[in-house]
Amino acid sequence: MKGLMFYLVAPIFWVFFACSNLGAQCVEGNCSNGTGVYVFPNGDRYTGTWVSGRPHGKGVYLFASRERYEGEFRAGKFEGNGAMYYPDGAYYTGGWKNNLKNGYGRLVTPGGSITQGNWTDGRPPGREMPSPVSTTPAPADERNDLAGMRNCTAVYCRNGQGYYDYPDGSRWIGEFKD
Repeated sequence: MKGLMFYLVAPIFWVFFACSNLGAQCVEGNCSNGTGVYVFPNGDRYTGTWVSGRPHGKGVYLFASRERYEGEFRAGKFEGNGAMYYPDGAYYTGGWKNNLKNGYGRLVTPGGSITQGNWTDGRPPGREMPSPVSTTPAPADERNDLAGMRNCTAVYCRNGQGYYDYPDGSRWIGEFKD
């Protein structure tokens, strides 16, 4: 499994890569105000309703990287209820806001692990924002671990190097960026 970070940040790439107009085109219907099919320069494809030249209402967004979002759009963003399907068989169904998982939702991994509850700005349930910087030392289980990296399973890692252990026993090691 590529890791939870993949499932959390994949929708964000839509903002950076899909919004460019170079080489993009409406290949069917009305992509200004109506229903149409639009192909983006990077190979992504949106089929659905349009308002003022942006996806708005119900639609399907197919990523060139094989992810698929089906659901509601507002002003060109994933907003409302929708489902994201990943190439490895994982899927998320639930609320979206500003291209991020938000509100009640459920993520099912290919191994059958389920994470469900209230998501906040793309963070899964139980991964709240850290409190402001404290001068008190962190408890031992929140200190650096595994070659100097933070155990991000035990504490929310906003930025920096760390690792995250998944319920299925796999581990993601790398850089966390808010």
